[in-house]
Parts: sequence; C-alpha cells; structure tokens
Amino acid sequence: MAIASYESGHKADRIRRANRQKAERGDWHGGPRFGYGLNGALVPREAAIVREMANRCLAGQSLRSIAQWLNDESGAVPTHAAQGTLGVWHATTVKSILTSARISGQRAYEPGSHNGDSPTGRKILGPGNWPAIITPDETARLRVIIGSPDRRASASSIRLLSSIATCGLCGAGLMSGCNRGAALAQKRRRYLCKKEAGRPDRGGLSIVAEPLEDLISEAIILRLAHTRMPKAQGGTGQSELSAALERVAETRARLEDLSSDYVRGLLTRSEFSSARMAAQGEIVKSEAVIARQSRSTVFSGIPIGSESGMRAAWDRWNIPQRRAILAAIVDTLIVLPRRDSGPIFRPDRVELRFKV
Repeated sequence: MAIASYESGHKADRIRRANRQKAERGDWHGGPRFGYGLNGALVPREAAIVREMANRCLAGQSLRSIAQWLNDESGAVPTHAAQGTLGVWHATTVKSILTSARISGQRAYEPGSHNGDSPTGRKILGPGNWPAIITPDETARLRVIIGSPDRRASASSIRLLSSIATCGLCGAGLMSGCNRGAALAQKRRRYLCKKEAGRPDRGGLSIVAEPLEDLISEAIILRLAHTRMPKAQGGTGQSELSAALERVAETRARLEDLSSDYVRGLLTRSEFSSARMAAQGEIVKSEAVIARQSRSTVFSGIPIGSESGMRAAWDRWNIPQRRAILAAIVDTLIVLPRRDSGPIFRPDRVELRFKV
C-alpha cells in the first residue's frame, strides 16, 4: 500500500512537471476552444465573434448584454467555450473567454485553478505558439475592466439614462419608473429620484423619460457630428497604458497579500487600513489613466464628423452601445426641480456638460 501511494505521488509530480514544461514552451493545452480548433488552429468565423466580443466589452458593454447579443444575433453556439451551457451564452461564459490568455496568443499556467476562480483569469506565463485574436494589451485591459470591483451590470441599464442622469436636489442617480398615484392614462415613463429609508433628502423629483431621452440623444449626435478625433499618440500613449495596467495588477496582488498578512496577525488594524487605503488610491489613479487611454476604443467605427452617419448609427445601436457613448463623453447630466407643478417637459430643467 505504501509503495503504491509512493508511486502515485511520483506519477503526479511527473505529470505536473510535464505540464509545466509544455506551458513554458508555449504549447497548446487541451482540446478545441471557442475561436480555435484542434492544436490551436484558428476558426475564422468564431475568431471574428471573439474579436467583436472584446470590442463590445472594451467599449463599455456589460457581460450580460454581450451574452444577449450572442444569443439573439450572432448565430454562434458556445460548444467549446463551456460545458453544460446547452448551447446558450451566459455572462460567465463570456467572462471565461474574454479573460483567457488564449485569445491573445498567450499561455496561462496556474495549477489547480480555472478562469472562473478569479475575475481576471489565470496567471500568464508567456507567449503561446498559436495565432492571437486580440493583442496582449487588450487582454490586460479586459482583465482590468472585468475585474474592477466598481463594475456593475444592473437592470437599470435597460434604460438609456438610468443612473447617468442625476437629481438636482440630492445628487442621486435617477431610475426609470412611473408615478404610482397617477391615473392609468397619465402613467408615462419617467426618471425618478427614488425615496430611501433614512435619507429624507431623497425622492420627489421626476421628469418625463421620452422627451429627456430625445433631447440628450440629439445633443450627443450633434456633439459627435461636429467633433474631430485627435491624432493617435503613438508609442507614448501605449507605454503609459501598459505601465498603468501593470500598476493595477501589481497593486491588486499587494492588496491580497495585505489581507493575508492581516488575517495571520502580521499587521495591526490601523496598519492594514492605512496600507489598503494607499493601495486603493493607486488603483483609482491607474484606472483613470486606463480609462483615458482606452476611450478611443468606444469610438472605433463610429462615423464621427458626419451628422447623417451619426443619426443612422444612433438609430441602429442598442441601449448598451448608446450608454457606452454617453459614459465616454458626458461629464454631468443634472435634472433640476420643477419651478411649478405643471406636467409639461421643460428643457431648461436639464443641465448637460460634456467631458473635455
């Protein structure tokens, strides 16, 4: 019995060493995956879909909205992306693909873990010997976006201005809804500042949704129709982006180490709190750099400078795509309280400020 156990342990060690060596050589691991066939051979139609998935995520769309697009429009089936999906795309399936090192031609190796274990996938060991669908920098950016604790995909995103428009009284994000006390014929959709227990300043402000959405849509179209995109910064911007991505990854790893040290009693509460606040501040600064450098991705393929092109594109885009544009160029959208009790929509209640 002892001999068999000894031999079993040695066999497991040999397998681990062999897998490590394969990873260091950049060899393909496992069977086909979505976008790739046997031994990492590119499947062009699936690869094009992976490219579009990455573009949509980098442009600010949620994993859930990307999954919905895949189910409704792409015609693709996640046969190799995950087991047990019954041919249906889910946000977790999309995350698994977009955070994988594989799609940027890189080899990940982290024994005992899977992409689902971490919001940012497994650790990258080095380049692989198969063709890439996206760039390594894009994989790094996707991992930062998807792994951000501030990333939320809530039901409010089904409306154009939910949480983007804010209350002019308390500053809270407005949510889509209807006035409960109104008669059926008057139950028009509105953006509301909802009441909150313990916050007497919340609630009471509302504005009719459709005229507000039309007003903001027209402003966005005209803004982009009369805008010229700046020239690419070249290597300088790219190096700044890469440095910021590295800082975020390193700082998040440091946060995990700090938590571990605190649990083991190596840090006092005040030491842990101080170090954590400093690390979180570094992440916020680096993510601001990433957002600034990545903003041009949102405008990829958009007919900026053409009013007719912008109108046609805006009509064609879905809500997540429009919200991604709003997030990229709108600084503040404030709805002021009414000066009278009339139900008429008044544009002068709306204060819209664009980012520089």
